[in-house]
Amino acid sequence: MALWQYKFRIVPSPSRMRADVNNLVDPLKTQLTAEEVLWDQVKVSIDVFNPIKTVLPKADSWNDTHLIYGDLETTCLELGNKNGVIEYASVRVDFRTDFIAVLKELIPVLESNELTLLDENLDPVPLDVNQMRHIVLSAPQVVKYNSLAS
Repeated sequence: MALWQYKFRIVPSPSRMRADVNNLVDPLKTQLTAEEVLWDQVKVSIDVFNPIKTVLPKADSWNDTHLIYGDLETTCLELGNKNGVIEYASVRVDFRTDFIAVLKELIPVLESNELTLLDENLDPVPLDVNQMRHIVLSAPQVVKYNSLAS
């Protein structure tokens, strides 16, 4: 990830999780990441992110299980694809660009599919563009980038 990027993770909202938490897969006993364990609880089609193609066109990827929309060096959406179902999801925004347009397209997708955006500290982020902008622009990498640029 580049210094000029901020990464949000996307996970299913708690309301989508199964009530029986005893059936959760232990990520330490499998090859799954913690995010994959969450996504394993719900089956969400990768197609739910189709609206994002208006601002982030689909890009070439090194394999069929890792989908990329946008540009890995600037702003991009990354999806883990397991037979058409999301295995993991994240969005990286380039704070040197108009990343707000991407977030504006992303919010309705997250809301309509009961998905949660997490910041780099894995805290839930309100689905409000102004709050998202504040989170990105107050990130340590922005401070570092600005100090190097001046």
